[in-house]
Amino acid sequence: MLTAEPAFPEPNPVQPQATEELVKDVALAIIEHPHLEEMISTIRKSTTPWKDYQRAGLITENEVAMIEHVENKSADEISTIMSEHGIHYAGMYLELMQKLARVDAVKKVLVMIHDMLNDHSERITLFHQATADVSDFPFGPFHRLVNILKTGNSNPQQVYEVTFAIWLLTFDKEIAANLNRKYDVIPTLIEIAKSAVKEKVIRVVVATFKNMIDRAPKANLSAMLVARLLPFVEHLSERKWSDPEVVEDIDYIKGELQTNFENLTTFEVYASELETGKLEWSPPHQSESFWRLNAARLDEDDHKLLKILSRLLHSSTNTTVLAIACHDLGQYVKYCPKDGRRCLESVGAKQRIMELMTHEDLDVRYYALSATQKYFAMAS
Repeated sequence: MLTAEPAFPEPNPVQPQATEELVKDVALAIIEHPHLEEMISTIRKSTTPWKDYQRAGLITENEVAMIEHVENKSADEISTIMSEHGIHYAGMYLELMQKLARVDAVKKVLVMIHDMLNDHSERITLFHQATADVSDFPFGPFHRLVNILKTGNSNPQQVYEVTFAIWLLTFDKEIAANLNRKYDVIPTLIEIAKSAVKEKVIRVVVATFKNMIDRAPKANLSAMLVARLLPFVEHLSERKWSDPEVVEDIDYIKGELQTNFENLTTFEVYASELETGKLEWSPPHQSESFWRLNAARLDEDDHKLLKILSRLLHSSTNTTVLAIACHDLGQYVKYCPKDGRRCLESVGAKQRIMELMTHEDLDVRYYALSATQKYFAMAS
């Protein structure tokens, strides 16, 4: 089978002096030990289903081509490739380390980085240069802000200041549209408001939600309903507030959520839950009538929801999410017997479901086995 040739775009220009200042404080140390060498060799020889990851939307076609371009190559061949395209591989490896969650895939990427740097410590500069091209790197400070909120150990003033910073960001439409999708801030902000003692903390959380709805309703309203924001703002609306703007914001949020909720079908609620990636055993998952009516709709929009379920199987480490994803894919195959099996394979879900039959969690094993049985039952 022919392998696609990778595309290597022109890298962004970097300032050599700035790179040298970064690198001079970073000493590369390759630790050698027989056990480590054996482990690296085992990982290097292992097969990683990169094509399945691509079908699941976790990595791109070009990333697969770049990986296949260096896999199973000798040290001399790798050296030649890195001499010409090292900056692109450094950037790709950094991207993969951020996108992939499965341990076996991360191990394989780490071994590829090891092979790139082994006996070539000067290539560490490529990783510093590549940060200019890695999309998530500028968000490092924001990651730290969100982590402060998620730890729950911060003092009220610090929580207020961090939330205030997030509120300021939501005045930008693009940020407001992507904030929850990338960082899952809606459930975190709800929990902060629930536990807040200071009114100013609740005020800035409410103002943040208002901005997110006002500037990106399509991206946020469904996610807010899934996170159960509506009953919380209904509770807030019954309290007395010293600031009339808080009352206005709460009423606005409640009205928008109620309107959106009334217009949502059961399937739209289910689809919204899938898009958040935070699966729970809500009624649609366990309803046979729901699946009888809606299983085929997972194929809509180029199999969008089917691909999301497959992506969750490959990327999530949450056992509830894994169990529900296996269950839902089993129901999909059961009620779409004609094309369901083929589609399950095309999005890279079949192999992953079979792997999960040996998962350490009992529920994950059970629903993976159940989905596998349905898959083969439809073949007969």
